[in-house]
Parts: sequence; structure tokens; C-alpha cells
Amino acid sequence: MQLITGVVGAGRNLAVLGQQVDEDDNPVDLWTAGFWSDGNWISEIDLDFNPVALCPLADAEDAWAILGSGGEVLWVPSAKSDPNGRKARVDGGDPVGFTTICSYGSGVAAAQLGQKVFWSNGSSWKPLGSGLPPADNGRTIGFEAMAVAGDELVGVGWGGEIWWMRDETWAQVDSPVNTILTGVSAFDGEILACGRLGIILKGRGDSLEVVDHQQTEEDFWSIVSHKGKVFVSSMRAIYELTDEMLRPVDDDSEIGSYYRLSANDQILISVGARCAMIFEGVSWKQIF
Repeated sequence: MQLITGVVGAGRNLAVLGQQVDEDDNPVDLWTAGFWSDGNWISEIDLDFNPVALCPLADAEDAWAILGSGGEVLWVPSAKSDPNGRKARVDGGDPVGFTTICSYGSGVAAAQLGQKVFWSNGSSWKPLGSGLPPADNGRTIGFEAMAVAGDELVGVGWGGEIWWMRDETWAQVDSPVNTILTGVSAFDGEILACGRLGIILKGRGDSLEVVDHQQTEEDFWSIVSHKGKVFVSSMRAIYELTDEMLRPVDDDSEIGSYYRLSANDQILISVGARCAMIFEGVSWKQIF
């Protein structure tokens, strides 16, 4: 199996998405979600849709929402006792081009290409916020990542676009780049974003500036904070960002497979196609 992505929940809980492969290691149309808790894999379920992202739910430490590219959503109330969950679909969106999902308030926010964002707490779906532009058929736009910053939501994506939602209203802020942004997170009152060609952005409020690290032009895919430190990942390595300096992280991995980072106040995980690792403050441990 090749892993697609992964995310941490509350405490020492995490979930991953994977795609099955044939005997020649070629991906096939079979997908799986796996759930890990406190040192052990506790359950695994097969999916009948192509998953692109997942996020924890606020109402339980092992509850999750899994988003499919066609707007399918599997609500998993408990990875321990009810991992099969309940399948639904995002109402109001065309069944194509869904990209990311994140916890927001008492529910989740799901984004679709064309800069459409929907919200649900497990019942019906509704458009989230006003002010996003109508779909532009002349170019591809949309959010690749979203993150909560206090009571607000920030989305980043194609063309380097950065949007904030405050008081249910979206507003675009000036971006110093036009490169696709692929990751975003909040840290210590600041917003951090990363993207293609080694781009890292950092700033407060509506003002983000390019971090001139001069380290690499690798594409970055995610950026997170963990216990007062900032980490960013390419498909080749994990880096720690200090001020404007990037330092490669020694994770003792012999596989060297990276892509997605996710963290809470207890654990940091790294998920690549062939490897999932967990860091709890001392050393990295491979769990897949």
C-alpha cells in the first residue's frame, strides 16, 4: 500500500489514507483508511471512493471525517468502536475537484476547486462565508490547504492566493508570490505557508512575506508547528525552520519517503508514500 496523507487528532491519535498497489507496485482503485492510537493500529477500513484528505472531529478524540475527490464524506464517529461510519456527500457542490478538509468550529470545512468552501457538523452542508469570487473558467483556482487561526479561517492555494474568513466574510490579501501554495498553519500569532519551489511565507495578520532561507528550491507540501518549533516537508526531507534558516532534520529513516506533516501538542507525524513516522520529542519512530 502507498500512503496518501495523514493527520493527527487529539492526544496520541492519528489517521492515514492509503491506496492499494498491484504486484508491480502500481496503484489500483482500492483505498484504505487506517487509525492509530497510543502506540497501536486499532482499525482499518476499505473505502469505495478516492480519498484526498481527512481531519479529526471536535466531539471525540477518535472521530474523523474523510473527504473524497468527488465530494464524498465518510463520517467516522469512533475509530475504535464504529470505524465504518456513515457516508454522505457535500450538498451544493459539483461532484468534482474537492481538495482539502479541516476542523472548524463544531464541524468541518471542505474546499473545492473554484474557491468554494462548504461547512457541516454532520447533517446538511452549507456554503461557508460570503465574498469568494465566482468560478473562473479561464483559469484554475482553489484552495489546497486551510487552517484555523483563532476564530478565523485562512485558505491558500493556486496562484499564491491567500484568503481570510472573518465574521463569515472572505477577503483576499496581497500575496508576495504567484506560486501554488500547498500548506498553511498558525503559530504564535503568525501565519506560516509553504508551496512550490521552496516557497515559505511568514507573517502576522494580513501581511505575509517570503522567508529568504536560500536553502533549497524543492517543492514544499506542508508546514506545521510542534512544541515551539516549525517544521516543513518536501518529498525528500523534513526541515526545521529557525528565523530564516532551514536545517535538515535527522530522522534516522532508511526509507526517505516524505510528503505530509501534521502535529498537535503531543506528537508530530510525517507521512510519505512508503513510510509514516512519529516524533514525540526525542527521536523518530517508524509506524508504517
